Amino acid sequence: MPDPDPGPLVWITIDPDTPDDREKLTDGLRSLSAEDPTFRADTKPETGQIVLTGMDELHLYGLIHHLLQEFGVKARIGTPTVRCFEGTRHAVTHTSKFKMAIDPTFVPSAVAIPDAEVTLSIWPTEPGEGGNFVSRVAGDTISEEFVAAIEKGVRIALSRGPRCGFPIADVDVALLDASSSAEDPSALGFEKAARKCMRQGLKKAGLIMFEPVMKVEIVTPEEKADSITGDVVNRRGRVLGRDTSVNPTVITALVPLMNLFGYILSLRSMSSGRAEYTAVFDHWQPVPGDDGPDNFRPAIGKRA
Repeated sequence: MPDPDPGPLVWITIDPDTPDDREKLTDGLRSLSAEDPTFRADTKPETGQIVLTGMDELHLYGLIHHLLQEFGVKARIGTPTVRCFEGTRHAVTHTSKFKMAIDPTFVPSAVAIPDAEVTLSIWPTEPGEGGNFVSRVAGDTISEEFVAAIEKGVRIALSRGPRCGFPIADVDVALLDASSSAEDPSALGFEKAARKCMRQGLKKAGLIMFEPVMKVEIVTPEEKADSITGDVVNRRGRVLGRDTSVNPTVITALVPLMNLFGYILSLRSMSSGRAEYTAVFDHWQPVPGDDGPDNFRPAIGKRA
């Protein structure tokens, strides 16, 4: 199971309109980070987009409001996305071979990477005990340099799962065999073979998604409590209690974070602006009915 103290759970992209806006954004993020250490800002190397990671949707929109209004940033804002994890259902053993094919007609100066083949055992662990790599290959069969390269490839694959790109949790990996037909094998070839083997093996192992669930406390006038309780259930929530001994009524529930998108606006609408809520992380759970790639949509607010 992923870390019980999950840190930031939601991320959103912000794409500045102009180089001048990017400079303003950089200045704004530097200023905000000094005031609020609970968010992170990273850059996607493939797109150049800035990714903001925060505790929840309201936290991120508060940061974006400051950036747009106080620092004058003009930018395109993406859809909030919940941070999830991928895991496996059962153990597998898989073999993959990396072989680089180069057509010298198109790439005359390319340097070929020697082929490599690896066999890995991948299996699910008890919650919180995964992430281990062990080599079960005899020491005189493959050099430590190549074992280290294979481990690097394994860990890269674990950091970005093949399903939705989330990290893999609660999985251990063992190296069972490694070989190369090349006279002069390379570490890079073994690393690439390991990454390929992990991608294919994880899919064979049956991937499962874990989503964060929040403990929500809603304070509402009693006459609005029934409709608010029904809405919580419609959001895949489980009502834990409803305290009517106090006024206003307090409703406690567990709700997947993906289903809390826009909740503050819905809550205000249902209660004529008289209800409010707080939410804190409670636990991780497998996404129910998650039996295929098309059934899981990690964007916040899109119900699985």
